[in-house]
Amino acid sequence: MRNKKKTYIVVALIILLLVLAVGYSAFGGSLNIVGTAKTNSFDVEFTDASGGDVAGVISNAGQTVTVSNVVLDHPGDYKTIVAKVENLGSIGATIESFNIVKTGVQSDQDAIDITVTPTSSVTLDAGDSELVTITVTWNAATSSNLSSTVGFTLTANYTQSLT
Repeated sequence: MRNKKKTYIVVALIILLLVLAVGYSAFGGSLNIVGTAKTNSFDVEFTDASGGDVAGVISNAGQTVTVSNVVLDHPGDYKTIVAKVENLGSIGATIESFNIVKTGVQSDQDAIDITVTPTSSVTLDAGDSELVTITVTWNAATSSNLSSTVGFTLTANYTQSLT
């Protein structure tokens, strides 16, 4: 009799387990979520360097302006280059400074001064642009003569804007 009770209990538990499995599958379902995600882009580039007295060449995917043909005639002479820097991304950017690397003969590099305006940081919202004026001046205090044309490369140091 004991074996018979055990068999009934085992069969009852199996049936109960099957009922629970069928019930779970009947009431369980899948949840499908459909949506889209938009990613932001961070892209600040020089887009033009043709303004002013001398034109520059944009390279390195818009990150560098190279000028290699500045002719200065006498001490105190200067030339300007106007470059346009744009925020082509969807995130605001802050241009913190500009990096200038002079090229050519060292004595010529020592005889010229290069200034960039604006001199303080510039915030560019998405789609904004800023004109940057680069002035190359033959330093009148130097006794050196320029042996050739002078040149330089310009890059912008920028970060994501926190505003």
